[in-house]
Amino acid sequence: MTEGWEEVKLVSLCIKIQSGGTPKSDNIEYYQGEIPFVAIHDITSSNKYLWNTKKHITDKAVKLSSTWKVPKNSILYTIYATLGEVVINKIDVTTNQAILNIIPNKIIDLEFFYYVLKYFKREIYKHISQTTQKNLNATIVKDFDINIPKSLQEQQKIADILTKIDETIEATENIIAKDERIKKGLMQDLFSKGIDEKGNLRSEETHEFKDSELGRIPKEWDVKTINEVCYVTKLAGFEFTKYFDYIHDGEIIALRALNIKNESLILNNIKRISKKVSDSLPRSKIFKGDVLITYIGAYIGDIVRIYEDNKYHLAPNIAKIVSGKKIDSYYLENILRTDKVQNQFKSFTATTANPSLTMTQIRKAQIPYPRELNEQKRINELLFSIKSKIQKEKQELNKLKSIKEGLMQDLLTGKKQKEVTYMIKEAVA
Repeated sequence: MTEGWEEVKLVSLCIKIQSGGTPKSDNIEYYQGEIPFVAIHDITSSNKYLWNTKKHITDKAVKLSSTWKVPKNSILYTIYATLGEVVINKIDVTTNQAILNIIPNKIIDLEFFYYVLKYFKREIYKHISQTTQKNLNATIVKDFDINIPKSLQEQQKIADILTKIDETIEATENIIAKDERIKKGLMQDLFSKGIDEKGNLRSEETHEFKDSELGRIPKEWDVKTINEVCYVTKLAGFEFTKYFDYIHDGEIIALRALNIKNESLILNNIKRISKKVSDSLPRSKIFKGDVLITYIGAYIGDIVRIYEDNKYHLAPNIAKIVSGKKIDSYYLENILRTDKVQNQFKSFTATTANPSLTMTQIRKAQIPYPRELNEQKRINELLFSIKSKIQKEKQELNKLKSIKEGLMQDLLTGKKQKEVTYMIKEAVA
């Protein structure tokens, strides 16, 4: 054990540790009160602190059930199904039985206790009770072995360091969310109004507009089906059956639906084919500038543009859309992601257990576009600017989360005492 640290049972750090309960759900009157009632989704939708709840109950509901009033500045800890999520409640609450309520004693700093339990989540599955679902219970949690500094001041300084990086992470997330909203609003304007030759966003007060199948658009724009201005194809079933042979050392990545998610290529789970097989199937080969769309499954209609030649080939459940002379491929990628087009795909999608788009449905979707390629490029440039900003912010967020992970490893185990001591001195300074 690191000098100045001790291993204790979690129960020794608590004044009280007890789960909540649920008033009878069929009695509507119980749920018309003012007492906050916490369920797991209230915790998972909060950050470090819980300030409000979706449901509220009455005093009578508390008296006639096993729930109880948990004072503010306690720790709420999930023990059913969703395990090990933790928040500090900043208001007095009641909770359901899926939440273990912990009132700390004076041996441990509240904020430090929060971070200890966050870090301890990786150890939870050693303690799981295997019933119909994976659960913990109060007895198991009370018996957790927890390492803590004996010094309350050291606990507080460790918590301060982690709080500062949490605040930085939250601020970065807020910036990203704000810029995502700006991007969404910008896309809505750009793909309904466009940008004139002077670089100004058009409006009906200053420019001429006309009616179209997709609503009002600038007079300089057209609306056409994808089939009229692009080429759409996929890997045929017989081609996959007859020619595809996934091999470990294949030169070409065969892209499947799981490789496209949230406008990005996800390449941590890939299949490969030989270049010889890819070259023998030129129609489904993927080239730089091709725009891919998933047409079956959970992420139907997800879009990504390819930036390299001789690297990818279509596998099942992905189609490619090749822009013609009237549409810039960057513009095509962006317009396919708009609500105007995505809503058409949704309306086409079969309402079955496994929704899918046919090639015919993709081809008949309509897209608005400026006849002038220069205007398409002006729109692309504006979107590229905001997308680049968001991408940099997300990279910074990932970096911060990685730093936090390392800090928690060092600060909450006491394994690197010298480095921890230095960090604490820096925090004090």
